[in-house]
Amino acid sequence: MSDFPITFDWGKKNRDFPCLKLQILENYLSDKVNGTTKIPRQSSSSAKKKVKKLKATTLMKFLDTQKENKDTKDKEESREDWKNLLIWGDNLYIMNSLLGKFANSIQLVYIDPPFYTGSNEYIDIPIGVGKKRKTVEQTPSPIKEVAYQNIWSEPNHAKTFSRWFYQRARLIHKLLKREGFIAVRFDYHYGHYAKVILDQIFGESNFLTEFLIRRMYKPVSNKALEYQQHLIIQSDSLFLYRKTPDAKYIGKVKKKKRSNPDPIEHESNDDNVWMDIVGYEKRKKTLYPTENSIKLLKRIISLCSKPDDIVADFFCGSGTTTAVAQELDRRWIGADLSRYSVNEIRKRMLLNKDSAKYPFQLLNLEMYNKHLMYLRLKKKELIAESQKNYYKFILKKFGGNYVDGFDHLQGEKGDAYIHIGDIDSIISPIGIQKAIDELKLQDKNKLVILGWDYFMEVNFFKRLFQEDQKIDVDLRLIPQSLLNNSSDERPFPELPFLEFSQTVDPKGRTLTLEFDKFFTDYHTNMYELDMNQINSLDLIDFWAVDWDYSEKDLFVAHDYSFREIGAGRKIIEAADTKCSHKYDEPGNHTIVLTIVDIFGNETSEYFNLLFR
Repeated sequence: MSDFPITFDWGKKNRDFPCLKLQILENYLSDKVNGTTKIPRQSSSSAKKKVKKLKATTLMKFLDTQKENKDTKDKEESREDWKNLLIWGDNLYIMNSLLGKFANSIQLVYIDPPFYTGSNEYIDIPIGVGKKRKTVEQTPSPIKEVAYQNIWSEPNHAKTFSRWFYQRARLIHKLLKREGFIAVRFDYHYGHYAKVILDQIFGESNFLTEFLIRRMYKPVSNKALEYQQHLIIQSDSLFLYRKTPDAKYIGKVKKKKRSNPDPIEHESNDDNVWMDIVGYEKRKKTLYPTENSIKLLKRIISLCSKPDDIVADFFCGSGTTTAVAQELDRRWIGADLSRYSVNEIRKRMLLNKDSAKYPFQLLNLEMYNKHLMYLRLKKKELIAESQKNYYKFILKKFGGNYVDGFDHLQGEKGDAYIHIGDIDSIISPIGIQKAIDELKLQDKNKLVILGWDYFMEVNFFKRLFQEDQKIDVDLRLIPQSLLNNSSDERPFPELPFLEFSQTVDPKGRTLTLEFDKFFTDYHTNMYELDMNQINSLDLIDFWAVDWDYSEKDLFVAHDYSFREIGAGRKIIEAADTKCSHKYDEPGNHTIVLTIVDIFGNETSEYFNLLFR
């Protein structure tokens, strides 16, 4: 039996979920020409708030979708003002938050949800370049593990899956235009359940067709066939629905002619047997384990949308939908629960030949606390008891003592108070600020944060808390082994951070940054590596720098670098470890450097520089 003191209640299928704010983290707007960078800066009226007023907002700009006009037909954002959106978080809350601005606005939603396999997602991530290359296994984050494993771990898989899928399909229906389409890819495990739910939400009369998609060309030898214990699964289903009868096909399907095809493949260019193309890419563009094929996405996007339409994918994975949408001159919205996925998509979009033409923004949810939302469905006394047991469990492992009487402080250790993040939640700057407010009332200045996952760029805010409010903030990660009920006792690691040196040329007003060492114990499997055999800088997957950050502006990636992959998912070039910038004018400048490790975990460093 598990000694973990929390069980999960996922609520009823028709429950309306809270509308959270979407928060812009980073802008990728650069137009790099001959080594120079031209950046159109985006001002933010809400960014003028100081950190000490974080209870109202943060330094970043919010998209307060609750206050947006829901009727967007007559007030659609012009293409010149539009920025594509890449969002990290649970798509249930993302879609609900998008309704205020994007209800009845999206032309096509393509989704390839996780298939039921009875197992979690594991990815082998390469470290280093060339022959010295090593790999480490990426296991699901606690957030993603809780979100998905509960679908398949219940005794009645069909019931839990149906509730999970129904909630999301209902929100997609609200986001689609009257003329819009939804394309849903599933395999044989749960495709039949998905179709019943889609029939219920969209109406049986709006079901258009089921396309048969070839997974991959996989020749099977005669020897392999001798040991084959089951039929080879070669196809998936792609269900296509319209929102209303107003939806009309826009493009035409042009099938690929193959030598010696099955006769059924070419009876008509307009049939639903799409076996002439593969459903997954053989030569991948990212380090993601599976990639929907470019040809498949080109076909479905061309069939159901026209240039300037909005195309969305809320299980974005490797980012094929967003990449193809951009190539075909569509606007796009992409979302995924995996940090790793979001980082792979970010790199893929920056490598896109049209990246300078189509800017995009990276966002996440302002307050991310699903566990408490569900706990509130229970009786109050059960909430209190369940939460107290959870806090005591974590504090015992950390070596702290439980304290009562606070809303945002749960324990103490030595002269520091402790704030513990809830299961299936992300520690946000607003949550930290609330804990700091209570800490100040006790005339204390040391705060330890224990969390399962953290808001992107949390180290940037940590510096602001320490400098502006004189609070010593120690950010720690709760070991994933506690969630998995492992007997392996591991420490609560610090968040990733970078040691770097600065070289300043006052006369030339030039700043050079050189990376020295990168520390990351963020992921459980890092303990399996012999760090003496690894260059710590090889653990950096991506970085971006804003050379002149201002509280009035959003983070803008003036320069960036990332690992590049080649055939066989091998790293052919590491991220740069040195960058420089020449300032045209004297003055005080704030530099913000964002670093992403090989698991997709993001951290930030910032400092000030004065040129006279």
